[in-house]
Amino acid sequence: MIEYPEEAGYSIGGDLDVKYYMIQIHSNNPNQISSIQYNSCWIIKIFNSILDITDSSGVRFYISNQLRQYDIGYLTFGTDIRSTSLAIPPNVQNFIVDSYCPRNATTNIPQSGITVISAFPHAHLQGRSISTKIIRNKKVVQYLFNGDPFNFDYQLTYRLTEPIQLYF
Repeated sequence: MIEYPEEAGYSIGGDLDVKYYMIQIHSNNPNQISSIQYNSCWIIKIFNSILDITDSSGVRFYISNQLRQYDIGYLTFGTDIRSTSLAIPPNVQNFIVDSYCPRNATTNIPQSGITVISAFPHAHLQGRSISTKIIRNKKVVQYLFNGDPFNFDYQLTYRLTEPIQLYF
């Protein structure tokens, strides 16, 4: 569940040209239960007379006309989009894919920096481990996230214990 701090919100409406928002839900059904019911609250309920399972996945929006002190945004980074950047070498058990956030990708971030409150690692089915490190002068300053092992079937947003201030 993603829950924003009281003093922050994700801006919608106003002067934005956005007319629609889209949600994409990935469900894992390892037991191949065929009776899946979707209700109007975007809550997915799975019922089975033997297993009696309820999946409480969903989305709930709280909308206010009172602006918050801080805007929530998303900083997304990852691998190079060229197909060769994710080519799995033959005959290897493990291999590492490094990605970096280049300086020119941060030109619109204010001098005051940004406050990171959560991490959402994503690696598709081949991913086995994900970590995000803050590196300064070629030295690891801090781990933002260290997910080992990574399980595609349990993709979560991880709220950091303490917010991290990043300066670019």
